[in-house]
Amino acid sequence: MRGSRTVPHQCPGGARVVVRSFPDRPGLTSALRITLPGSASEFERLVAALETALAPEALLFDLDGVLADVQHSQRAAIAATAQSFGVAVTSAQVAAAIRTGDAANDWVVTRRLIEAGGRRASLEDASERFQSLYMNLREREVLIPSTSLLERLAARRPLAIVTGRPRVEAQWFLERAGVARLFSTVVAMEDAPPSPTRPPCGSRSSASVSAGPG
Repeated sequence: MRGSRTVPHQCPGGARVVVRSFPDRPGLTSALRITLPGSASEFERLVAALETALAPEALLFDLDGVLADVQHSQRAAIAATAQSFGVAVTSAQVAAAIRTGDAANDWVVTRRLIEAGGRRASLEDASERFQSLYMNLREREVLIPSTSLLERLAARRPLAIVTGRPRVEAQWFLERAGVARLFSTVVAMEDAPPSPTRPPCGSRSSASVSAGPG
């Protein structure tokens, strides 16, 4: 069809979804046509997914790289920590390590890069060195989205943070950026299940987002 673009998607379970957009059709530029051959139950799943995406009960944000620009703080501290153990790493190598699995913890990523460079470091030593460097760099962090955008979102849905940072560091950034009041809940490192790759960081707690009527 002229003025439209079609993209097929393969869904879990083998269902094939075809999504067609109309970027060059006046009056339809914001429209999508979704085709899902199959049973009525598959269509019900599609409708439920769309309703969830279009009318969420709450909005959950990661912190690093989503709300906070950490290129010159956390990522720089990772590289500097590795260098202090005799391993030179580039920003591209840091970014690649962060994209791997189980990489939400900067201490774990740092140790992984050190050992990939042929040096040994305990998680405790790597985390202590990282923290000493990071604390001198964190003032470089800036808020990525505008405060006005977050205020508009908060007026429509409850907002929450889900981050691998220690709670005190997450709260520090939110307060410094002047947006802590907009987030009803912060789920931080301390809320994650115990892990052999993560040193103890306070007691585990549960956190919930209170979602009012949409």
